[in-house]
Amino acid sequence: MSTPPITSATITSKWNALCDKYPGKFRKVNKFRPGWLPMLHARNKDDYWRDNIDEALKRIPRSRYLMGETPRDAKYAMWRPNMEWFLRPDTIYKLMDGDYEESNTTAPDMVQLAPHLMALRNNLS
Repeated sequence: MSTPPITSATITSKWNALCDKYPGKFRKVNKFRPGWLPMLHARNKDDYWRDNIDEALKRIPRSRYLMGETPRDAKYAMWRPNMEWFLRPDTIYKLMDGDYEESNTTAPDMVQLAPHLMALRNNLS
């Protein structure tokens, strides 16, 4: 059974609850922008999007990248997830597919690995 259409007030409330739970990590919505309405209307036509909004919001904090905890190029250093990003056509699909999550089998973070690499290099010299 499909979830009914999401209103701008509902999505704003859900988004801002996430922002309140993780202060400074995401851009809070003070007022739903008129330019976002066409995006919301388009997303509301997608049953999968509506049905997975709550789960997708729960998955955002699982991503070190989305939480701003990974190094970024200077161009994106100040970027944080915001409502416009969340309303893009593929964002919920990417969140639900785990595209932003780190796998348990990925290589260790280079910041954590650096001291070990330096020690190894010193032993080889």
